[in-house]
Parts: sequence; C-alpha cells; structure tokens
Amino acid sequence: MIVKLLNSLKGFYTFKELEEKVGIPSQILWRYTSLTHIPEKGTSRKIVEKVLEHGLARRAIDRVITRNSYGYIETWKYLYDFLGIVGYEAARFVGPEDIDVVVAFPEEDAPLALAVSEWLGSRTCVGFTRAGLHLGGFLQSSYVSPDRGMMVNVYMPKGVIRKGDNVLIVKNIAKDWASLEVLMHIMETVKARVWGHS
Repeated sequence: MIVKLLNSLKGFYTFKELEEKVGIPSQILWRYTSLTHIPEKGTSRKIVEKVLEHGLARRAIDRVITRNSYGYIETWKYLYDFLGIVGYEAARFVGPEDIDVVVAFPEEDAPLALAVSEWLGSRTCVGFTRAGLHLGGFLQSSYVSPDRGMMVNVYMPKGVIRKGDNVLIVKNIAKDWASLEVLMHIMETVKARVWGHS
C-alpha cells in the first residue's frame, strides 16, 4: 500500500519535497518506489501519518480537480498517478469495511472504478448505455436525465454483483442524482447492499 501511495505522490511532488514532508531521505524513498527495498511497518505508519498531517493526497487532488470555465470538471485529467491517489483516498474513506464490488456508470468512469477497486481488493462492475447481444445476460434499468434531456438506459453484466455483496458506487461527476437512483435500484434487484458512494 505504501509503495503504491508513494508512486502516486511522486507524480505530484519531487523526491526532495517528499523528503521534507515525510522526514525520510529521498534516496530511501526512491528505493521504495523502485521496489529495491520495502519499508518496515513502523516506517510505513510514519509515512501515512506524515502524508495525512501535511495533506499531501488532498492537495494533489485539489490541484487536479478544478472546474473549467463551463463549470465542469475535466475528466481527462484523471490519469496516471492521480488515480492512485484517488484510490488511496477512497480506501481511507471506506476504512476496514469489506467492499465486494466497486460499481461505476457511465463507462467513462471505468478508470476511476478500477483504481478504487485495486486499492480495496474488490471486483469492478461498469454500467453501459448500450449492450451488445453477444454480452449474454445483463441487468437493465433506465432514467430520465434532465442534463441530457432524454431517457438513458443502464446495462450491467449479470453475475458480477451477487446477492449480499457490499457495493461502493463511484462517479467522476454527479450532475444530478437520477443516475445514482437507477444504480441503487439495480443493486436492490440483485439484493446487494450499497455501502456508500463517492
């Protein structure tokens, strides 16, 4: 976990900046990120404490998540190291709770869902607006999108979400809650428990 976190942070901070914040020489941090050494438990705990104390993950997220002149967050910015930091923050948000499946819709949110599920060690299920017949069985529901001004279909592959699963729903942008409600409806259909959404 610490190596993944450091590798994500080094996309936003130099080794020298990280050295100043976490109190570990940059050469040692480089060894951790290149996997030539693995930090001991006490060192790992110290790194996490310092990352939280200095808000390193939060500052990196704030730097990337900014609204453009139209008031939207540009999802193309969710790339590379940033997704690792988002995954780390989601894992902190969830804590020790077991999440079986991370769910995302629409398909553009798949990278976010994959990053979060990697940190949580869970399965990923992504909803689509279209489903090919070759996919086999799928769960389907629809909602009226005020933003799009139309009816939107949501298709989820059957069998990924199972009865009794704890589900975390993730979204890049929530313009309205209609899509979230339809995802909750699909989870109720398969008798899965929605743990939360972020």
